[in-house]
Amino acid sequence: MGLAVNSVYVVQVVNECLAVWYKTTHVFVKVTDLCILVGLPANSGTHGCFDPRVTYDFVNNRFIVMVDYQDSAGNATLYVGSTNNPNTGTWLFHNFARGSGLADYPTLGQTWGNYSVNQSNSIVTVCDNFYGRTFYAECLLLPKVKLYAVPGFPFYSISGFRLGSFVLDTIQPANVYEPGAKPKAQFAINAVNSNGTDGFCSGGDHGVVVWSFSNSVPQTGSPG
Repeated sequence: MGLAVNSVYVVQVVNECLAVWYKTTHVFVKVTDLCILVGLPANSGTHGCFDPRVTYDFVNNRFIVMVDYQDSAGNATLYVGSTNNPNTGTWLFHNFARGSGLADYPTLGQTWGNYSVNQSNSIVTVCDNFYGRTFYAECLLLPKVKLYAVPGFPFYSISGFRLGSFVLDTIQPANVYEPGAKPKAQFAINAVNSNGTDGFCSGGDHGVVVWSFSNSVPQTGSPG
């Protein structure tokens, strides 16, 4: 689930549903089926539209929603969309095919930045734990300048997260909400649990790992 707020609206997402309230009056506005919101039949696939997350980009006035989906053939897709008005505005969603398996427990974060001024430091990061032929965590670094505007765009992804011999999963990208905080990278954090392979957090699993991603936006003539 997730909760995001701006000066007018409160947006909550849970499995299958997105709900909107007015912030100051607490009046309920609407509820929408998440599958319908992303352009699918209601409650479709193997689990419907599940494990949603939401955040608010206060610099660019955008609510950002991510939702997980697995079709009847077992293929996983992540949908990521945004709008400046969750009541009457139009949502622009992008779909990211994840392959045959389950993109479980996805997470959502963003960097602080005005994408029209500083594209390289204005990204939305989506991470998931992919259960298919192999198990791994992967993070998608999505440029806001493209995510908010056009379908289909290049982006970087990162996988193979390890700490020594430990395969790491359940990575949470940071959400930057403080206007005075302007980090030069996207940060993410995860706890060490060895991919569950030694008995679910037994046998010495402990610790926290902090990651940083720089040069995160593909740009012509630049390494990032």
